[in-house]
Amino acid sequence: MDVDIENFIQTSQEIIKIGKNIHSRIWATSTSGNYSSRLNADHIAITASGTRKGELSQEDILIVDMQGETLGTKKPSSDTIDHLENYRADKNIGAVLHFHSVNATLVSEIEEHSIVFENYEVLKALEGISFYDERISLPIFENSRNHQELMNQVNQYRSQQGIPYAYLVRRHGVYVFGRNLAKAFHHAEALEFLFMCHLKKRQCSHQE
Repeated sequence: MDVDIENFIQTSQEIIKIGKNIHSRIWATSTSGNYSSRLNADHIAITASGTRKGELSQEDILIVDMQGETLGTKKPSSDTIDHLENYRADKNIGAVLHFHSVNATLVSEIEEHSIVFENYEVLKALEGISFYDERISLPIFENSRNHQELMNQVNQYRSQQGIPYAYLVRRHGVYVFGRNLAKAFHHAEALEFLFMCHLKKRQCSHQE
């Protein structure tokens, strides 16, 4: 595999740092979630299967090519297919963070097809948005044991309407994108805030 090893090590350290941060926020409990970053046009770095994301080491980050071939002794996550499909479908995606936070999981359960946010100041934290009064819509897809079946749904939607920041999977969690790991995490923070606002708003309306 033609990969810059120094770049891979640096990327792995970024993933490890983000893994600790996400775990500390209880967005990914136990061994749930998986994180990846594009290394070059043909390879990504991704967390191995069965790893506690707050305790990642260099050995827990694998190199995988766009055909799914793995360099390393550990097994890649079953969600690797989802990561690769996102990278193949959108060349602007440089990193993917998938986690199962309570907020994202609940929003994916209570909303039917998508979740819309507008007129929130924090929207400006999303790359490409300059004013609070812009509007974003995050699609929600039905979960499936067949990862390719799920990604066919995602890619069909993407080809028609685009998916600039993230999508949710029913009762499962969220996939967040960015042009690099730092931007992906920045988006994750903003979206988690928005998910929480949405849930609190619904709770307050039901109490009235």
